Amino acid sequence: EKYPLVVKLGTITEDIDTADCFSYAKDEDGPVKIPKLAELLQKRGINVAGMQKTVKSTAELEVELNATYAFDAITESGSKLVPV
Repeated sequence: EKYPLVVKLGTITEDIDTADCFSYAKDEDGPVKIPKLAELLQKRGINVAGMQKTVKSTAELEVELNATYAFDAITESGSKLVPV
């Protein structure tokens, strides 16, 4: 079976290892490093030379969410709990 690979275009830079890539294959289903990514993108008309990052990677978004998440909202911090 064939499964798609996804590259978040806004994360592509000349340092191709920083590109956010994801595989939907059953045995991977997560972030992956794609060998020869620059060559594959070039075949599709995307030249990585001179490209600049324009969006946050998935990992950066997760870190930001964890840093700003309101855990008090789910832990009922400061509330008097009633025994059931």
